[in-house]
Amino acid sequence: MTRTWINPENSFWRNAAGVVAAAIIIPIATVVKLISMPFERPVKRTAAEVAQYLRGVINDSDGNWDWDEFTSVPLSDPSLESIRQRAASVEMPVTEEGRRTLVALLREAEVASKIRRA
Repeated sequence: MTRTWINPENSFWRNAAGVVAAAIIIPIATVVKLISMPFERPVKRTAAEVAQYLRGVINDSDGNWDWDEFTSVPLSDPSLESIRQRAASVEMPVTEEGRRTLVALLREAEVASKIRRA
């Protein structure tokens, strides 16, 4: 059972309370997020994990949430962060040109993974 704040089956006053609650909560949550963003730490991912995200998009085996998580969260390693940023610039759904870009980035991540293992 889901409970919504605004529902045509609710009374006028209950819906009005839902609108007021949303009008208060959404701006507060937005301000809190904007204030906390500079203090968020970049994620530590390995080159193999970056390659796995890229492979998932190239093979169309990952979901949109996986790709969104990968492209939205900064990485602590500068070379992997560069790969992430360039991958994030590829438009979805992936075109043939975008696929070529992702394949090149995948090769770059795989090389970085091999170098770090050695």
